[in-house]
Amino acid sequence: MRSIFIFNESFGANNYGIGRYISQLKKISTYSNLKIVMIQFSSYETDLKVEEEEESIVYHIPLSAYQDSSRKEKYYLNTLTLLDSMWTINSDTIFQFNYFEHSTIIEWVKEKYPYNKIIFTVHFMNWMFPIKGNTSYFKNIINSEPSSLKNDIEKKIFESFKKEVKILNMVDKVICLSQYSLKLLIEDYKVPSSSIRLVVNGLTDEYEMLSKKYKRLLRKKYYYNSSDKIILYVGRIDINKGVKELITSFERVLKFAPNSKLVIIGKSYCDVLDNLFIQYGSRIFFTGYLNRAIIKELYQISDIGVLPSFVEQCSYVGIEMMMFGLPIVGTTGTGLSEMIDNGVNGYKVRLNEVDASVSLNTQDLADNIVSAIDNSSFLSKNSRDYYEAKYQIFSMIDKMNSIILDL
Repeated sequence: MRSIFIFNESFGANNYGIGRYISQLKKISTYSNLKIVMIQFSSYETDLKVEEEEESIVYHIPLSAYQDSSRKEKYYLNTLTLLDSMWTINSDTIFQFNYFEHSTIIEWVKEKYPYNKIIFTVHFMNWMFPIKGNTSYFKNIINSEPSSLKNDIEKKIFESFKKEVKILNMVDKVICLSQYSLKLLIEDYKVPSSSIRLVVNGLTDEYEMLSKKYKRLLRKKYYYNSSDKIILYVGRIDINKGVKELITSFERVLKFAPNSKLVIIGKSYCDVLDNLFIQYGSRIFFTGYLNRAIIKELYQISDIGVLPSFVEQCSYVGIEMMMFGLPIVGTTGTGLSEMIDNGVNGYKVRLNEVDASVSLNTQDLADNIVSAIDNSSFLSKNSRDYYEAKYQIFSMIDKMNSIILDL
């Protein structure tokens, strides 16, 4: 049986959808003759733990006490030396990576197993977060002379870009999640188009058709009236997600749709939002972290979903919203724009890039939310149709399996 070794971290970039991606990717063993070998770094296990099942093995590597880059490199190399005596690598074994921070591991694999194939999935580029996905600013930075860079952020982006270019041109196949990334990788990262494959994310269908009566009962369970217009946000709460702009826009939404309620699900990393929550009192519900069963029920009773993000690739939350038939109000940011057909399954607000800044017009966001509420019946069916046509799990798995077979 052919094996695919998947390298993951137990925290950090898992928050950017990588953990979800890997959990879906593991399902490839169900559809093909592949054995999954998971290398789980930074585990909270106190000792090395090996979990073995019929079609998978998981190596849990305890969290290192040293998290700075130089000592983290030593942590990786010591771990690989240990694991190399425990695992079996055949000539057709494939290595799959998801983190640019794993460059040390990729280099080790290339040297140790030069004839084995390596796949790298690009979930995000490191430059995106400090400049909120400002693509024109990014291009100006990477095309500048190092001596002309104005500040530490620009210098770090320039250096990070060079490292990412090196990694992507070291592996055999690069998987990207959006047309946006595909174009960027070819034009700016100079990755040969023959080495890149576009495979959008996919999710197993969790939607259940509920009766109107049952939905009314669910609304009552969470203290919402049948006349309320529930606007749902799910995800991290930080500056790159546009939550501050969403809350600011809500005042205008209430003028045109006074029975609106804004539900925000997610962990907060941004203290500046606290006063905004207080300002709107019972109109905004900040839930914090919720378990999966409750989130699914809230998807079922919501009217529209909102993703005012500056940075996305192929949003799992966006896919979930489509799965549950929610119209989406999003932005033209990075890969998110491709998930929304304006006026068909939702609406998108243009992000404005001016030099080093990028902004989202809160009035435009509010107006699009109101339009989505007014046209929710039409948009809802189209949103569900988009999920069925583009984002089901078997579509993702079929494409990944085809890539693996060709290696």
